Amino acid sequence: MLLHKQPKRYGYADLIAFALVASSEVLEEDPKTIKAVLASKEKEKWLSAMNEENKSLHDNHKWELIKKPPGSRVVNCKWIFKKKEGIQGVEPDRFKARLVA
Repeated sequence: MLLHKQPKRYGYADLIAFALVASSEVLEEDPKTIKAVLASKEKEKWLSAMNEENKSLHDNHKWELIKKPPGSRVVNCKWIFKKKEGIQGVEPDRFKARLVA
């Protein structure tokens, strides 16, 4: 969560604009974990984005599940989620999920 402090040089109109920007950042936070995705109102859209990423990795031969060889180390991975706002009335919001190592 980002905390903003308004500079004292701003006038009343700037204060309103500042408050709107700061509140939109707090209210529209992307999920950080899969647990947060599963608890989200937009769960189905996030899961669809995750499925698209898995399909892309598979189709491009970037992912292969194998048995762990003895004595080897495993590379951890995690999901990164980002909601990209579309143009209001023209295109819907886009939900992006990326699997990173």
